[in-house]
Amino acid sequence: KRLKQQSTATTIATVALLAVAILSEPLMTWVRKPADCHSSDGFDAGTAAAGLAAAGLEGRWALDGERSDSMTDFLISVGAPRVIARLVGKTGKPVTIAVVGPDRKEVSVTVEGKAAEVLSVAEARPVETPGGQVSATLKADGLKPSGWGSAPPQLRSFTTVKLGPAEGEKTTEARELAEDGSMRCAFTHENPTTKQATTAVRYYNRVV
Repeated sequence: KRLKQQSTATTIATVALLAVAILSEPLMTWVRKPADCHSSDGFDAGTAAAGLAAAGLEGRWALDGERSDSMTDFLISVGAPRVIARLVGKTGKPVTIAVVGPDRKEVSVTVEGKAAEVLSVAEARPVETPGGQVSATLKADGLKPSGWGSAPPQLRSFTTVKLGPAEGEKTTEARELAEDGSMRCAFTHENPTTKQATTAVRYYNRVV
């Protein structure tokens, strides 16, 4: 009995340590939110907003849960089980965006823990989704099929259109740099069965 109590205590302690590690992890990542621009540390809102805007959309972004819509209805529309959609609807993993390729005419979108989606304005690209493979096209401000060259303008907005996997199914992901330096993302799914469009708008803050 004493050994069993010791084993139980050890298990509880281990779980507690894991919980602390998991909960503490986000605290190790500093995210400068627009609302944090007024503080006693001398942080200047105008200078910070200008600096963030100058960086464009390239970089790493973290979800601003307070300003973002839940993705529950969107996930249900694309075919996710309702229980799963409700569990993860308010969550969101960090996203990294970069202009890539030898001619810098591609945009890479990487959600933490998933393979990068490398999209091009020159051609449609196959992209794997939980529901199956889709065909993705890219439209980006100032980005041409010939590329940007060695000194591209800053990426301030781009839209990805994904067709499939079902016939008539369409998903649009529109990302743009907001005036306060955050990233606004509008995700719209057009369901070919219900003939309805479901949209969720989410905001991300730059990780600095």
